[in-house]
Amino acid sequence: MEPLVKAPPTVTVPHRGTDVFPGLRVHQATDLLPEHVLEIRGLRVTTPARTIVDLAKIVQERRLEKIVDNALAGGIVDFDELVMLYLALTRQGKKGMPAVGRILRNRVDGELVPITVIEAKLFDLLIDIGIPAPRREFHAPWLDPIRGRVDFAYVDEGVLIEADSRRWHGLFDAFESDRRRDITAQLAGWIVLRFTWKMLTEEPEFVIASVRSALALRQG
Repeated sequence: MEPLVKAPPTVTVPHRGTDVFPGLRVHQATDLLPEHVLEIRGLRVTTPARTIVDLAKIVQERRLEKIVDNALAGGIVDFDELVMLYLALTRQGKKGMPAVGRILRNRVDGELVPITVIEAKLFDLLIDIGIPAPRREFHAPWLDPIRGRVDFAYVDEGVLIEADSRRWHGLFDAFESDRRRDITAQLAGWIVLRFTWKMLTEEPEFVIASVRSALALRQG
């Protein structure tokens, strides 16, 4: 992760202890869970998301912001995983968490909401109003066969719907990728609708009207 400088190795223990080892920092964490740890070449280390949360305690917010940006841009950490970890671990008095929260909120559209929650909200909104259920996790034929999916699709009508949780800076490949995906879909003859959490919660009528209009346009 960049920008980080070399420092003495830090060993994190999930319980209170008094062991001291020359040349090592021993960090005590009462909230270190098994899912926060992975093994690389036989060495147990914290996941990238957990590492960022731990770094928040010892680096300045401006540097932490660069670390988060570079980790996201490089695909080292998943944004939604980082959000979920923040929501699970944040508590009053936990050092560094306010900075993590500010950084994450500056990188989402509106509230700090994981994409899975936004997708569920969008799906329920359409169903509750009586609009036919779209196909979920649609594998678009013009995208990568493994990772090339869109959130929702009305296949017969040629309408794609994306739940958009991020206001990425131009730095991120994800921003460019999303725009490229939209253009490719439109050139293939599909209507693309992209909705944010703010639209779903504050302007549900707009979301509903947009979907209905798109379906009506294609049903002719």
